[in-house]
Amino acid sequence: MKRIFSVFAALVLLFTIAPFGLVSAQETTTQASSSSILQSNNPATVTSETYGNGEISLQKADTYVDLTVQKYGGLLAEWDYKNWGKVITRVNLIMTLEYREDFLHAWKTVDTVVYNYTGGLGPEEHNERTFYPDKKGTYRVFLSGNIYHNSGGTNIQLFSAARSYDPKIIISNDPDKIELK
Repeated sequence: MKRIFSVFAALVLLFTIAPFGLVSAQETTTQASSSSILQSNNPATVTSETYGNGEISLQKADTYVDLTVQKYGGLLAEWDYKNWGKVITRVNLIMTLEYREDFLHAWKTVDTVVYNYTGGLGPEEHNERTFYPDKKGTYRVFLSGNIYHNSGGTNIQLFSAARSYDPKIIISNDPDKIELK
């Protein structure tokens, strides 16, 4: 019985450590995702860049989206795109403000802003919008679309950090100037 167990243990060990096929670097392939969606408390660079010939390469652009609670009410949503060495020819983005009452509820679209214009023919673009929602809860911004430049374009899909907001509370350093709506 010990002999059968020894032979069986030796075979299991052989199958776990012995390579049965050689894999060379030429045989392996990797695929880049055409876009990725990030959600983080720290906004980050997203997606991929597509060139005129259909190739997809790693993102070289710096894309940023943020949502902040304004001192005198409202939510400021802003995005920034920088891609040094490129000439931005067209911006076609949609910024969506999403809301949820608390973590038990799903995100719902509250407002949408479309940015569709000719680029500034430089390496960077920036835009913003102030929203004045009337419900207390948590808000975030989702930025999606494309920015086109001289050698193709960049597909963007990025969430901002989520922010708690109550329209009745106005942030102020002076307690005498606090107003409740």
